[in-house]
Amino acid sequence: MRNEHVCNATPRASVIAMALSASTIAAPPQRAETTRGPVVLAATELSSPAGPGAMAPHVAEDPAGGIWLTWLEPIAAPPPGEPGSAKPEAAPEPQRLWSLRTAHLDAHSNWSPASTIAAGSEFFANWADTPGVTPAPGGALYAHFLERIDSSSPYAYGVVLIRSDDRGGSWLRLGTAHTDHRPVEHGFVSTLSGPDRLSMVWLDGRAMTGDGHGEEAAGDMALMARTIVPGQEHLVDEVPLDPRTCECCNTGMAMTSRGPIVVYRDRGDDERRDISCVRLVDGKWTEPRDVARDGWILPGCPVNGPAVAASGGTVLVAWYTAADGGALIKAALSTDCGETFREPIVIADELGAERRTPHGRVAAVIDPDRRAAYVLWLGDAGPDEAADLPLAATRDAAEPGYAKTPAGALRLTGIDLDTQAVGSSRTIALADASRSGGFPRIARLDWDRLFTAWTDTTSGRQVRTAIVSLDD
Repeated sequence: MRNEHVCNATPRASVIAMALSASTIAAPPQRAETTRGPVVLAATELSSPAGPGAMAPHVAEDPAGGIWLTWLEPIAAPPPGEPGSAKPEAAPEPQRLWSLRTAHLDAHSNWSPASTIAAGSEFFANWADTPGVTPAPGGALYAHFLERIDSSSPYAYGVVLIRSDDRGGSWLRLGTAHTDHRPVEHGFVSTLSGPDRLSMVWLDGRAMTGDGHGEEAAGDMALMARTIVPGQEHLVDEVPLDPRTCECCNTGMAMTSRGPIVVYRDRGDDERRDISCVRLVDGKWTEPRDVARDGWILPGCPVNGPAVAASGGTVLVAWYTAADGGALIKAALSTDCGETFREPIVIADELGAERRTPHGRVAAVIDPDRRAAYVLWLGDAGPDEAADLPLAATRDAAEPGYAKTPAGALRLTGIDLDTQAVGSSRTIALADASRSGGFPRIARLDWDRLFTAWTDTTSGRQVRTAIVSLDD
């Protein structure tokens, strides 16, 4: 019988305390320079196409130009007495009618009309495990969402895959990503569209008892992969990539010049939960290997997975850890498509000069024109940021359900890919540091702008978006 994991159950502070009491302290992490790194100029908020109560944003770069944004939007009103957003540590969301919505942002920062991909009462709506759209080079759109398998079990859900051949005008259901239909957890999907196929990976609980949660939970969560060839209505090649992973940390996937790379939080026999990767090379998946060896021993899942970005042979992986005596955001660089990684550098450190505790929830993007990478992460808000930040929003502490919600800040940090110099972090927006705030997203809009999206709960719940201008 394994230890009960803390996925969607234990507050973050408790997770960190457990980690520090049981961690193997690794060598001091490398501190990168902070004077010559890429600079973020400013963030300008866009009017969001998402409606009231929206959550769980997902962004994807369109090969034809622009950005696809997806989100979950409630159809029915929250039950009486429930605040406009989820309670700080609530997961999953109350079962109600939800719609999966999408809109396209063009290069002139104009939104297309929002459209509904799917709707129903069996959606699994969650702050960490989110649906999304993946555009294919030929113009097709693929979308995935989470659907309950057994309504009596809150974490029994599967991954549904659908396709649109008319830019989201209509959708064809292709089936579930997995052949297993037991009432257990299947989720935390990453998708990647190549020139001739769609690749997808997910966490699969088919070897677990119950729904994988609670005191009686046993067995291991696995990492699985599958592909679909455009024009075919069936999925092929369901392949196990790692039989034992962290139970509910998000995965990441990016395309290198040699093929896809997948990153995830692994789980060792000694409960070490560091970041690993697998690659698809010559049509075969490699064995899992460490991106870095932090030595974070944790008897539960921190719900805080890695992010990966790639361009050509350059790969950057960013992640959160608490293995070195405090909370850190780290990044590791590869110049050979992820076959090897350099020693990790520190992006954010609660013991550093800024004295901000990083909470993780990282996202990453590479700008090949500048030879730069940008890491978006959630940290504590500074004491005077609310007065100075253009995108700041304040919360009335007297509002029911909000008084104890911690204030956070979305921070963006640039990294020089040639020197590994780290630029000064810049706050993009104030945010909810509890689980209700979910995971922020980032994508490259064009040569000098990035696009970001996040769930804001400062005045009811909504999905907000912004354009970030970069320095030349």
